[in-house]
Amino acid sequence: MNVKQLTKRWRSLFSKDASWGATCSFCGRPRAETKRLVEGPGAYICDGCALLATGVLALHDEPCDVGFRALDAIVSALPQDAPYPRFEPLLEAMMVISGTAESSAVQIYQHAEWRGHLDLALRALLVIPPQARSPQAWHDIAALSIDLERFDLAREAIEDVRARSDGDVYGDCHRAMLAAHAGNLMDEQELADLVARARAHANVAVAREALEALARHRARRGDVQGALAAIEDALTGRARASSVLLLRGDLLADSDHEAAVTAWREALALVHPESVFARRSRDRLGKEPAHR
Repeated sequence: MNVKQLTKRWRSLFSKDASWGATCSFCGRPRAETKRLVEGPGAYICDGCALLATGVLALHDEPCDVGFRALDAIVSALPQDAPYPRFEPLLEAMMVISGTAESSAVQIYQHAEWRGHLDLALRALLVIPPQARSPQAWHDIAALSIDLERFDLAREAIEDVRARSDGDVYGDCHRAMLAAHAGNLMDEQELADLVARARAHANVAVAREALEALARHRARRGDVQGALAAIEDALTGRARASSVLLLRGDLLADSDHEAAVTAWREALALVHPESVFARRSRDRLGKEPAHR
């Protein structure tokens, strides 16, 4: 992306118009000669001067910190359903100026993951050198890789977590999910024990993943009713997950198409319209991708 495109992106973020007769307090240009004029306490700043000011700050004492915090504040102000092109260049710029620090990568990951941009969330975590990644970073890489069906990367992440902390229930959930996707079926009792351990975890997403893994293993064995029972358990009393609803629809597709369509529509309603799960939901519903 060139400077002109980056400038255009920046300008598009300024949505508050000042009165037409106002002038920029820094360069003196009138409203008619600017794209946007933002009003502050007793002053105005145009889009050009705002961009210039950020550049000046970035050249002084702590350029990375100043630039990163400025971009982080802008992205934080955007709504969860903001179109991907509106925040992608900002998060990519944050990655460039922050280097390989895990704390910065995690902030970028959280911004992207919250909006369902799993590809970008994964790229943010992969910026961290492998030897410097914490177990939590490896967990998040494993979960994202499974969702994105990048199973080789998921396997690498799971193996690293197991090498550091064997018996970690979250890591075991990832392993069970990966095995289900690969067709390597685990013992039913081992899965039941995993679900029991996961239920005791403070994060409800861990139990949900264990139950989804159980459902996928049962589905692989042809036990559709058992799989549906595990799915209902995963959806009861926990935050609904689009991946679980997609699986539910897939299992019902042959026996109850109307219920399957309902599940796919529920999955679509939960996620950002540009996310990978939205695309998968629309594929099942036979709809064209949404344009924002």
